[in-house]
Amino acid sequence: LYIPGPSAQRLSQRQLKPQRQRSQAQYYRVKSGDTLWSISRRFGVDHLQLAQWNKLDPRATLKLGKRLRLYERRVKVAQADSGGLTKIHYRVRKGDSIAAIARRFGTSISAIVRANGLNPKQYLQPGQALTLLVHPQRG
Repeated sequence: LYIPGPSAQRLSQRQLKPQRQRSQAQYYRVKSGDTLWSISRRFGVDHLQLAQWNKLDPRATLKLGKRLRLYERRVKVAQADSGGLTKIHYRVRKGDSIAAIARRFGTSISAIVRANGLNPKQYLQPGQALTLLVHPQRG
C-alpha cells in the first residue's frame, strides 16, 4: 500500500483545477491634481475598484508619485472626430443609467441618446455597447 505525500496530493489537485487567467496589470504614477475618480475615468474603470486593487480608502487623498495598479480597461477610445470630440465605446455595467454615464464622461443624456438611437425611458442592459462622444481630457 502506497500513500502519496503532501506534495503528490498538491500536484494532483493542481492538475484537476483549471488555471485562472489573470489580466495583466498596468501601472500609473499619480500626478499633481489626480484623484481616484479622475484616474478611473481616464482608464474606464470604477473608482471603487481602483481603490480596492490598490488597498486605498476611496475618500483618501492620493500621494504624488504613488504607483497605482490597474487591471482592466472597460472603455475603448477611438480617433477624435473633426468636431474636437473623442468617440468612446463603453460597455454598460449593472446599475448604469444614461444619466450616470453622462455625468461620468462629462457629456449629456441627449448626446448619448442621439449617438445610440436610444429611447431615454428604457433601461440600459448590462453588456450593452454604447458610443459616447466626449471632449478629450486634458492631461
